[in-house]
Amino acid sequence: MKKSTFKASEDEEKDPDDLMEHEKPKPQIDFSKIDPKNPESVLQMSKKGQTLMMFVSLSGSPTRDESEKLTQLWQDQLFNANFQLQRYIIADDRALFMVTDGSKAWEIKNFLVDQKQCKDVTIEGQVYNGRGSGKPIDNKPRPAGMDDEGEDKKGKKEKKKKGSKKTKSNDVNKKKKPSVVKDKDEAARIKANKAGFKKDLHPDPKDNMVLLSEEEAEMLQKGKEEL
Repeated sequence: MKKSTFKASEDEEKDPDDLMEHEKPKPQIDFSKIDPKNPESVLQMSKKGQTLMMFVSLSGSPTRDESEKLTQLWQDQLFNANFQLQRYIIADDRALFMVTDGSKAWEIKNFLVDQKQCKDVTIEGQVYNGRGSGKPIDNKPRPAGMDDEGEDKKGKKEKKKKGSKKTKSNDVNKKKKPSVVKDKDEAARIKANKAGFKKDLHPDPKDNMVLLSEEEAEMLQKGKEEL
């Protein structure tokens, strides 16, 4: 009798609420109920009965205490609307909301983004602008780490750094350039010295090189032959 009783208790189905997260059966998606105009409907159905985390950023640089009080107020309002969730403050201006039934997360998101102090809400790697961001609430998310124009924030910062480095190097190069000699005669002497006294015997009068007389040129030529 004891064995059969024990076996019967083993065969009894466990309460879904008592199951671990990985033990819970995956929800069956009824594709006939999916709204093609609402891509979020698939995610909502796939997260039904599963715990889901959502992150909320607050605007206005609040203190940790201010964020605590404000998010507590939001949690109470959501609880009164029959939404079950847990709340954790993870930074001065950021909170984590853990939703028991993941399919309800998008309804909670709609409530949060409509709050004046909500900057944005992140669900499943998608960021939704809140009223506190000063940007339109168009329900069009962007991938986390991207700005509103779809550019990678990290890549953008690196480009700025590279640009600033190039500007600094250009400034250094500009500083290293020798000052311009305004006196043409002085410029001609410098040019002649660099050329190693390789002067044309019959130079163009327009050239800036030092002009030598025929006698000076012959003396210079004889000196080179002797060397």
